[in-house]
Amino acid sequence: MTLTRRHIVAALAASLAPKGLLAATAPPLFPGEEIIEAAGYPSLVKFEKGDGQRPLVVFVPGTSFLARIAYRFPGRRDADFLSHWLVRAGFSFLGASYPLDNPVYAQPYPEFGITDWGRQVATAARRAVDANKLGNEIIVVGWSMGGKVAETVAVAARSMGLDLTLFVALDALPPGPNLFPGNAEQFVLAKNGLVDQAGSLMPWFVAMVEIQGLMNGHTIIPVDALRRYFTGNPPLNLQGEAARFVDGRIVDDVAAALRDGGVTDYERYPPIALIVSDSPADYPNVLLCRTNWALFMGQRLYRRHVYPNRDRLRIDMPAARWRKLERLIADAPARLTVQVPGTHSLFLGEQGARATAAAIAELAQRSKRLDDEIAALLG
Repeated sequence: MTLTRRHIVAALAASLAPKGLLAATAPPLFPGEEIIEAAGYPSLVKFEKGDGQRPLVVFVPGTSFLARIAYRFPGRRDADFLSHWLVRAGFSFLGASYPLDNPVYAQPYPEFGITDWGRQVATAARRAVDANKLGNEIIVVGWSMGGKVAETVAVAARSMGLDLTLFVALDALPPGPNLFPGNAEQFVLAKNGLVDQAGSLMPWFVAMVEIQGLMNGHTIIPVDALRRYFTGNPPLNLQGEAARFVDGRIVDDVAAALRDGGVTDYERYPPIALIVSDSPADYPNVLLCRTNWALFMGQRLYRRHVYPNRDRLRIDMPAARWRKLERLIADAPARLTVQVPGTHSLFLGEQGARATAAAIAELAQRSKRLDDEIAALLG
């Protein structure tokens, strides 16, 4: 189906009907789900076993969402969800949800930060690896705000003996504040200290999901179910902005945001790759994700390969080798990016879920090849 501006406008308009962010009650956990304690906080997790030959893929959801957005909702089609295609490709899958204001969690945790988040994801991954006798290699896929954990999950994973071979920024914001104009101006705290997004950002997220349904010719997740079972108000500090939750109120502290996200600790970032959408309804991510993440990709490659071997970059280095090294670093962001048709929820629906799983597998290969090529030039 060809997605037109009329479809986008209609979905956006339908999503603006005044509704609560979630209902007062929720059903029991979905099949296969459990609540675990991870890094001192509860986490809703679901594991699906692959063939054991490929790394565990850990899905980290964005603002206001549980990781349920990446695996099957009871009564819906398996093929509409990312986990289905990853498992078919041989990956094991783990959805790891941070604590937000959804009835699956007994209480809110407004103080929960990005360092906590990275530790929680790594702890959940370590637990899944051990329980299912998997290898220590993992791939972390951070969707939307989930990109904020790129550094903190890498640090935590390394401390737990996990090999984070790739961080896939799935239409995601990188660590650091003030990267999208207007992103930090919408924060209002609910009574429990979490960010009230029922009337601000949530209608846009609903529209993104509805457009994915239009692209696939059927409803993927009904709107009421989406609001009730998949979403909730998030902790403020996970946004990674200068606005921080401190002692029950919002304060401005950009230094704390930088520390919490490990933003400038470039040498500790994992290999990074990027999947982006193509819809004008998702214009901030389509237009800014590549340039925002290019800094982190370049810094990681330079600090991993070039700086430790700087004594080999002599003035008499063969010109052809030098030019190839220069091109590899400069072209890395384009080489490590795949565009998938769709909105900010590009991985929903059979078309997008299948394409996103294939992109993750492809980017894992591209990233390893790039590292190998740069290492060979400096070897």
